[in-house]
Amino acid sequence: LDDDAATLLRRGQMGFVFQAFHVLPHLSVAQNVALPLQLLDVDAASQRERVAAMLESVGLGALGARLPRELSGGEQQRVAIARAVANAPRALLADEPTGNLDPHTADHVFNALMQLVKATQVAMLIATHNMELAGRMDRRVSLVDGQVVGTDVEYAQSAAELATIDPAEMKAVQPADWLALGTFSMAVADNE
Repeated sequence: LDDDAATLLRRGQMGFVFQAFHVLPHLSVAQNVALPLQLLDVDAASQRERVAAMLESVGLGALGARLPRELSGGEQQRVAIARAVANAPRALLADEPTGNLDPHTADHVFNALMQLVKATQVAMLIATHNMELAGRMDRRVSLVDGQVVGTDVEYAQSAAELATIDPAEMKAVQPADWLALGTFSMAVADNE
């Protein structure tokens, strides 16, 4: 693909969630979520409707007029999630989407992400070092130095072994980077 075609593909078919939120500080919450729709030339009425629906889906329906600095880290990450799916992408790529959050907030944000992904039937790929987070995905692939070293079976064995380790020692246990693959559109189709 040339640069223009790649840009159109990313803009229309992909959503991105970054570890560091990357919400624009000078835009309101609603304006942040509307940004991908504006880039796609979606009409203003449809933008308002879609933004309202996305903010409601992540529990921020009443906060559209606020600026990012008025939000907690978890709320900012939910804004980033709503923005990532506002354009109804076919694929959602997330790099440590809860990595900057405390465990309680991370769980809340991840649950919101999973609900939104299931509702929109988008395919989601998450890169994470968090084995608990990876364990909540449909499929897992383990990478070490960029090489595939394991899949779901090895993951289950590693997770079982990790469950026996003292939590104080967990930081020392990083056997691999985990690439978690969630394809909820396929899972929904399998349930029918």
